[in-house]
Amino acid sequence: MTRIPRTVTALLVAAACSVANAAVIYQDNFGGSDGSPLNGAAPDVRPGSETWSAAGNYEANGDVNSSGNASAWLPVTIAQGHVYVLSGTFTTLNTDAGWLALSFATSDRPEDTWYQAPDGYGAYLNRGNGDASTYTGLNTTGATAYTGIHSDGVVTVAIMLDATDADSANWTIAWSATGNTGSVNQTGTLAADGDYGNIAYIGFSNSASGDYGTLSSMAFELVPEPATMGLLAGGALAMLKRRGA
Repeated sequence: MTRIPRTVTALLVAAACSVANAAVIYQDNFGGSDGSPLNGAAPDVRPGSETWSAAGNYEANGDVNSSGNASAWLPVTIAQGHVYVLSGTFTTLNTDAGWLALSFATSDRPEDTWYQAPDGYGAYLNRGNGDASTYTGLNTTGATAYTGIHSDGVVTVAIMLDATDADSANWTIAWSATGNTGSVNQTGTLAADGDYGNIAYIGFSNSASGDYGTLSSMAFELVPEPATMGLLAGGALAMLKRRGA
């Protein structure tokens, strides 16, 4: 089976969400009413009748307010032989009081947990001090730290799950994130523990003692079949060269 070269995974993470023929599984621009709960709300695009399962501090307009550790999740089915991209854009407040994460997970416990417990996978964590971390395994295992990503600004994150291998133990996750003061690019990485084949949810999570930020958008997409990914990588590289000209 064709594998995506790891040397281009970071490029693909940045480019995949803009591919015209990517299949959108979920998309939400959080256009609900201020003060209305996100819990039970339907995303703008969904494969069936799925709704958000969210703690009370997540509002339908994307506001993430105080109430401690909490999460908001949607169910997903990961099929072997495909590549997926989970992306999100959110505004964060540069304060040590809170963290906000975008991640995969194996379980759904929005009211009493966040990205790291009990079963978070492949998380991107935006820290209140402007730094960021990624996690390749369960909870906070396989951590990589990045400094100076944002300062009271918008952060755009894309997380690519490469599930093309027949053995889910060989699946990888890669990250790309851009803030107003820095960026993250991490190539495809195996799970530090556990197995990405156990992923069953996608979503956001936070730890905050006050108003922390606003979710602007979230999307979960199935990108083109592996046989076309080489062409995608070449096309994305050509676009970057033209922009740099």
